[in-house]
Amino acid sequence: MSSLLGQGVTPNRKVHGRLLVVGDSTACTMLPGLEAVGELAGIKVEDAAVIGCGEVSGRIAPNILYGTNVNSRTVVCQGRANAAVKSALKLGPPKVVVWSSTWERAALLVGSGSHQKVLQPGSSQWYHVLMQRIAKRVRLFTDTGATVFLLSQPPFVEPGEPTRPTPADEAFLRLNSLLAKFAQNRPHVVLLNLAALVCPSGPPCQLIVNHLGLRGDGAHYTLEGSLYVARWLIPKLGISVPGADINALPAMNVARPTSGATIHGSYVLDATADFFTGVTKIEFEVTGGSLSSTMTYPTTESKYGWYYRWDTTQVANGTYTVRAVAFNAAGKSSSSKPSTFKVVNEGG
Repeated sequence: MSSLLGQGVTPNRKVHGRLLVVGDSTACTMLPGLEAVGELAGIKVEDAAVIGCGEVSGRIAPNILYGTNVNSRTVVCQGRANAAVKSALKLGPPKVVVWSSTWERAALLVGSGSHQKVLQPGSSQWYHVLMQRIAKRVRLFTDTGATVFLLSQPPFVEPGEPTRPTPADEAFLRLNSLLAKFAQNRPHVVLLNLAALVCPSGPPCQLIVNHLGLRGDGAHYTLEGSLYVARWLIPKLGISVPGADINALPAMNVARPTSGATIHGSYVLDATADFFTGVTKIEFEVTGGSLSSTMTYPTTESKYGWYYRWDTTQVANGTYTVRAVAFNAAGKSSSSKPSTFKVVNEGG
């Protein structure tokens, strides 16, 4: 896997198919991980998502803040989304289309002049218009032979750490219910439950999931979040990755102690991982100093990683090495780079 910088398929790797991503800015931030994992399968990932615009939401009803309509820019959204899809399809038919769009949860502004009106989310007209728009867009893709994967949308992380679902959360649940209904009994359309992956406990959602910061601002994916999503998503698209185990164990990292550190007394060993899929346990292994064999310490999960409170007075002063080791259910493991440090206790 080359990088998470969106480099696409390397020139010497055969391209077996095209994966087209459509939607809004949340879809855009999924691209680095999809490109990194897709590269291993020879899948070319292409971007037809539009920042600030939904896939078929069109013009969003006004939202006035401090005298300004913050949704005014959406007047051009449908044209931009249409142009992005048209341009992508000119390059050839995609094998699969990944649809990730959140703006359709909002109230819609339809019509013009004296016939203009607002369709409130959940109303029968809102539901009918969105279903028609989605059907029209999906046909553009399925008519080329593509399978369209609709991703349910995890609610954004709400400020203030609410203890129960908010009206904003309910808007996402309403949209996801519509997407699920649309996907029923439609050939070449599949709903994948991204919401359950990114917000596993249900709303209100959290920034940290399985010890990873998946969405840095509560809405858009970080690089590690993008990779986390891609590792889950690619196999569900029916895309195999020959010669690569995309469910491999994570790269571990010892956060504390840093190499070269001097520690004493009761000290907390900390570890992190670049993802958490498939991990059943994580341990610390300490060697060196007065130890004649490797000492193994079980970890405790925290919000940000794994830790063990080590009583350094139980070993002699000296130089030691610690590694963090992850295990999966099959007993396979992956180890961090070693961190070498000194234990210096009085009278030790």
